[in-house]
Amino acid sequence: MVQDIKKKLIKNYQKRKLWYGNNSFRESVEFFEIETARAGIKKNDNILEIGFGEGLFLEWTRKSGFNITGVEINRDFYDLAKEQGHNVYLGDVKDIFGGSKKKYNGIFLFDVLEHLTLEEISNLFDFFQTILEKKGSILARFPNGGSPFGRFLQHSDATHVTALTGSKIQDIVQLSGLEVKGIYNGARTKRTGAHKNWILKWIAYGLRDIIQLIIGYLYYGENIPLDPNLTIVIGHVSEEEL
Repeated sequence: MVQDIKKKLIKNYQKRKLWYGNNSFRESVEFFEIETARAGIKKNDNILEIGFGEGLFLEWTRKSGFNITGVEINRDFYDLAKEQGHNVYLGDVKDIFGGSKKKYNGIFLFDVLEHLTLEEISNLFDFFQTILEKKGSILARFPNGGSPFGRFLQHSDATHVTALTGSKIQDIVQLSGLEVKGIYNGARTKRTGAHKNWILKWIAYGLRDIIQLIIGYLYYGENIPLDPNLTIVIGHVSEEEL
């Protein structure tokens, strides 16, 4: 019964999220620019996106000169991307690319990992370790399970399974022979987004940073990201650390 509910929720995901053309491509561009820069991705790099959803990142990367491949388990999203001429696959990435010799400079997962169990996440990183270029990066964004401000995002979606933090991901990827290269607040856009006034945005971001510093050092003795979303960059273990 639980599995049947999960399948129904996944199938109905785009309707519940009011997707299919309702997300603004223009407002996503700045976000993608920030996150790909964090991952160190360059033009003409080979990129793999897991769970591409409505396909906004697929569209932006193609227009920006990257070689992008997408994998999605939702047939509606897959069909939509195929209609737009994207190089996409339907199904589980391990089944599709298992045994493949092709490697990727960047692997992106936007709002994907929170839908999986810890075992599924660990298995996924085991596989990523085999298809990631030596100096490549994995970038994942997910609701910040270590922040009171991330709880709304985590618990407002019935398909979310696991609350994640930077340290949790660090523990998991180490089992796969990978390491966390950076833990960040999710990309903060300045030119676009829900609030258009850039001055108010700068003030809001400044207040966030002050609150973050105060809470972090008062309770944990360090500055910890407290924005609603976390972005994690992961790569192979550096040779000097082996």
